[in-house]
Amino acid sequence: MKQIFNSMAGYVGLSAEGFASVLLVAVLTVMGSFALCALFIVLMPADYLSLKRHAPTPRVGVRGKITYWTRNICGFLLAIVGLILAIPGVPFPGTLLFLIGFSITDFPSKRKLQRKLLKRPSVQGRINRLRKRFGKPPILLGC
Repeated sequence: MKQIFNSMAGYVGLSAEGFASVLLVAVLTVMGSFALCALFIVLMPADYLSLKRHAPTPRVGVRGKITYWTRNICGFLLAIVGLILAIPGVPFPGTLLFLIGFSITDFPSKRKLQRKLLKRPSVQGRINRLRKRFGKPPILLGC
């Protein structure tokens, strides 16, 4: 096992200690991203994606338009970087960055797309099981 580890470290051009450090950071960031995603899912209000809860973002005046465009540009940039970092072998939680960027943006039919993704039985079941474990009600996706 040690020989495999040393050959992998040599392959990427690092010492065994440097490779172990990079591997540790990668594992910790992936575990941290899973923990943050779980935290966001548990803390999210049950009616977050319901049709009644959503109100359009006010874009009144120059400040409102600047805020709107800044948030959307930052969100799309985070989503793109997240997709790039989600490539296998890249040691960073790209999926978390993508989800954060996607949630920051405000574009037509975003809630509809989120509801469509969460209505998949496998996704909705896992989210509701996690919420139930922490004493939270299931996500409401209907009207």
